[in-house]
Amino acid sequence: MSYSGYSSKVDLSLIIGDKELSLSHVGRSGVIVCEPCEPIPPCDAKIVVKIDDAVSIKNVFLPQGIAGQGISAVFI
Repeated sequence: MSYSGYSSKVDLSLIIGDKELSLSHVGRSGVIVCEPCEPIPPCDAKIVVKIDDAVSIKNVFLPQGIAGQGISAVFI
């Protein structure tokens, strides 16, 4: 087995209005914010996944909002 030594650059973020929050995890139905933030009420948002030069954006709704850093937030 050979290894190229290459690792993809991955950035995960959540955009709510004019705020962009870094994410530590994105799952099938939830995200985890990895930076300090005030609680955010239920709202529409965008999940942005960047892998190297490829960008994927998903429009979501956060029915319970964001409780804070490190706490899982559900999206639909």
